[in-house]
This record gives sequence, structure tokens and C-alpha cells, in this order.
Amino acid sequence: MAPTFLMFVFITIIKKNSFVKNSSLHLIDNNFINEKKNFYRKNFFFCMKSQFSFSDINEKKKNRIKVNTKNEDVITQLQKIQSREFFLKFCNNNREHFSFNLLYRLTALKLKTCGGNEEELEKSLTEFRKRVQESILIIDQPFSQSLILAEKKIKESLKNKDDYIFVSENLGDDKVNISCFWIVLNSAIIAWGGEKSRKNENSGTYDSLLNIKNLISKNPKYQEMLSHEMKFLEKSFGNKSDQDILNNFDPSFLDGIKLMICYLEKLPSSSYGSILLEITRIYNICFQNIFESKTQDIRDFDIQFTPKRVETQSRLAEIQKSTKQ
Repeated sequence: MAPTFLMFVFITIIKKNSFVKNSSLHLIDNNFINEKKNFYRKNFFFCMKSQFSFSDINEKKKNRIKVNTKNEDVITQLQKIQSREFFLKFCNNNREHFSFNLLYRLTALKLKTCGGNEEELEKSLTEFRKRVQESILIIDQPFSQSLILAEKKIKESLKNKDDYIFVSENLGDDKVNISCFWIVLNSAIIAWGGEKSRKNENSGTYDSLLNIKNLISKNPKYQEMLSHEMKFLEKSFGNKSDQDILNNFDPSFLDGIKLMICYLEKLPSSSYGSILLEITRIYNICFQNIFESKTQDIRDFDIQFTPKRVETQSRLAEIQKSTKQ
């Protein structure tokens, strides 16, 4: 059987004007990182112009947070923003920093004020949490919609796995749709590959997914629009040699990979958990090589939670059924 599709819903988010003390930014200057390349974000797998983007290129650069900025320092910068419009633009400009770890940290800080004598602070934390939560939902909406569509396309492609024209046309016509197709396809391949390995049996679905991947790899439009980060990750999947991974790595990839992790964290863990773990493993290898330190882990924080499991609808759950019809 294919993995079931349940979503881990984590307690998340936020703060307001004074629960974090003034803290200096712990930023590392690395001259070998091409700041201009990072800033323009040309390699990012999910580049979309929207009303939440800064129109001025200098303003974008001024409000970019470095990839190795600590969670506490990101929170400190958020506290200073009062304008709703600017808040949205800032979050959109630095979406890759709103990871599960950051949201987890903010929730822990909020819960520390509950049941005490800090009612005013607790209220401000609740309001700020809502503000951040709504901002991220708005910013992520185009990606979420494209991903749902991509799941449907993968299911349709499985029924026409040998039809190059159908599969190619089913990819989509822009970078966002092709990126989401890549995410769903590779998530399914990694998930089914692990299932096949554990059960030591042949999987028709797994072979069909590989066939689709082989077909689209011949498509010039797909190769042109696929981001550098995704091409790097494909070469790195399953590679146990840190040095081999680093040989193909460019520092400008970090932001885009971190952004992808943030999106994957929100998706059903039983369908996207395997690729999330693999991409996180690769990211940590690259991050540690550059900054000679590990990324912040949930275990760095004081409060631990047991995630709730809730049912969620995912078209990927129907893949096995569709292949048997």
C-alpha cells in the first residue's frame, strides 16, 4: 500500500513589541557568497511577482535577511514593523526564514506568558501571532493552489505515462507550475522508492513515476525553467558522500533550498515527509560547510510539543487506485 496522507498540524507563531530583548544580529560576513546573486534571487525555485513584493530593487536589498540569521534576530526585526503593507512585503521578501523552527520558537515564547501576570503581553503576542499567520497564508496561497493542481497533473500523467506529448503539455507553462510538478513528482518517487525498498517488492507505480521523470527530462521547456537549486538537489538525492554534494553546490543555492523546506514543512508528512528529510539533510551539509555551525534545531528550544494528526485531502493518496484501474 502507498503511504497514507495525514498532515501534522503544529502549534505555531508569534509576538509583539517587547517580549524579545534588544539583541545584536549574529551575522557572518562571507565574501565568497555573491550577495548580488542572492539578492536578485534568480535561482529561486519559486519566483513570483506579486503585490507583496518591494517594487524598488534597493528596498528589496535593504530588507533582505541573511541566510544564517538566528531566529531570535528575525523576530527582533519583525517587532519593529508597524505598517500592515510593509509587514506583508517584508515577510514575502524573507519567506524562507519563517520555518517551523521559528514559528515553534515564537509559540514557546507566547505560552510562557500564559497563566501568569502578563495579560497585556499575552494579548499582544496573540495579536501578533494572528498577524504573522495571516500574512504567511496570504503569501503562500499561489504556491498552495499550484501544488494542488500539480498533484492532479501527476495523477493524470500516470494514466498516460508513455505519452510524451501529454506529459509535456501537462507540465504547465510557467516556473511556478513546473516547480510544483517537480516537487510532487520527486516526493512521490522518494516515498514510493522507500516503500519499495522496505517491502523488497516491485512497484508498478514507482516505475511509472520514473518513466514520467525520464520523459520530462527530455523536454527543453522543463529544463529551461527548472531552477538551479532543483537541479542540484536531483544530483544530491540519495548521495551519502558529503564531498560529492558539496562539489556541485553553490552558496547562492542556500536561500532557495531553505525556502523549499519552509513550504514542505506545511505539507502532509506522510506524502512529503521523505523528501523534506532528504532536502533538510542536504541543506544542513551545505550550511555547516559554509558557516561551520549547525542550523537551529527544535531541540534548542525549551518547550516541546506532540504534533496533532488530522486527516487531510491529497490527490497523491489516490495514485495507487488510479494505476490499478
